[in-house]
Formats: sequence, structure tokens, C-alpha cells
Amino acid sequence: MPPQQHDTTTTHYAATLGDVTDTGLRWAQCVHSAAWSLNTQIHAVGHGAP
Repeated sequence: MPPQQHDTTTTHYAATLGDVTDTGLRWAQCVHSAAWSLNTQIHAVGHGAP
């Protein structure tokens, strides 16, 4: 994947109603598709309602 240009944003989404294992797998897919590194800014939103 080529590096992203300065001052640009790419959004990656994932959602699940599954268990913690499914959530972890989707999180891993998102950070992989975002080419996560130490300088990557990630904002995650969680909701703990039953």
C-alpha cells in the first residue's frame, strides 16, 4: 500500500454485534487496512449496551 499524502484522511469502518473475539478480529482487520503504524492516529468508538 503506498503511503498516504500529507493532510489527507482515509476512513475505515467495522461493526459487529458479536462477542469479544469477533470484535478483536474486526479491530485487527481495520488497523491492517489502515496500514497502522506508530504514527497512525486511530479513533475508536465503543458501546457497552446489552
